[in-house]
Parts: sequence; C-alpha cells; structure tokens
Amino acid sequence: MKEFNDNYIFGESEAEDCPKDGSFCKPVEKVGFFMSGAYFGGKPAHVVDTSPLPYSNVHSHSAWGTKVLLNRNKFIGFDKETREGLRQSAIRLSEFAFDYVPAHEFFDTTFTDVEDGAMIYVYDPPKQWANLADCGDFPCTGPKNILCSFEGSKFEGSKPRWAAKDFQLISNNTGIAPIIEGCKVDIW
Repeated sequence: MKEFNDNYIFGESEAEDCPKDGSFCKPVEKVGFFMSGAYFGGKPAHVVDTSPLPYSNVHSHSAWGTKVLLNRNKFIGFDKETREGLRQSAIRLSEFAFDYVPAHEFFDTTFTDVEDGAMIYVYDPPKQWANLADCGDFPCTGPKNILCSFEGSKFEGSKPRWAAKDFQLISNNTGIAPIIEGCKVDIW
C-alpha cells in the first residue's frame, strides 16, 4: 500500500522558468502529483549510485494488487497552461506507466483555484509501446485503465464546472466508458 497524507501541492509559482535576461530557459510541462505505480524492480528512495535518467523510469513489470490512498491533500493554483503555454495539471499519469496503474483513492482533498483542463492528465498509449518484447503487437494499455476515486472533495476559488464532493475519473476508454451509467466525457 502507498499512502500520501496532508500535503500541500502547488501549481506554477511566481518563480520564472525563463528569466527576462534570456540567460537560461527550459520550459517544461508542470505536474503536482504523478500517479503512483508499483513495480517488482524498485529503486531506493535516495539515490546511492548512478542510475539512468530520468530516475523515475521503470525497468520492471508492474506488481498487481497495489492500493494507493491519498488523504487530506491540498492542490493549489493550477491553470491548464504554464506561462510558456505548456500543459500543467494537478495530477498526471507517469510517462512510464505502460502496463498497470493501480486505482487511486482520494479522501478529503481540497482543490483551490484548479481550473477546467488542469485537474488530471492521462494520455493515450504511444504507438511505439507496441513491441513484441513488452506488450506484443498492440500498445500496452496502462493509460486506458485509469481510475481515480474522490470522496469528500472541496473546491475553493476558481473550479472546474463539474466540481462535486464525490466523483470518479476514468480514462476515455471507448471499450468501457460509453457503457458506464452516468459516465460523461469531459476535459478534466
């Protein structure tokens, strides 16, 4: 089980990625919380040796049965784009989540000034994931099997038009989403 409790997670701040003098600029997509996974080939929390970058890259298969709980976390100040026009999201699927992502259960979460389109970002599986060594002739389907469940949520300041106390977000999986009663396609 993985548990994340009582965190303050902030969106883009006043600190600029690209100083006005042009001395250095590396604009990046911003994310508050990467959805967690569980893998057989884990790495230590603190780097003790050289490791291929990025450190978050996964080098093993997923471990099933993982439970991810998030309690009393606060997401603050997420616009859907950064000042440089790149994507920003409060919650995002890791770019290495290729074959399994456990359900994420959020309890008593507060969203302050999180706008439409900045809540969660889940991508379609890249075509290059279709290789015989990993997932066979079709892309691994981890991104198509996302479930985030929220209970006791609070929205303050600007908020998504669909904001509710209790809700669930799933991938736009055309194999299941259309047949789930009450499921609505939206940009989170």
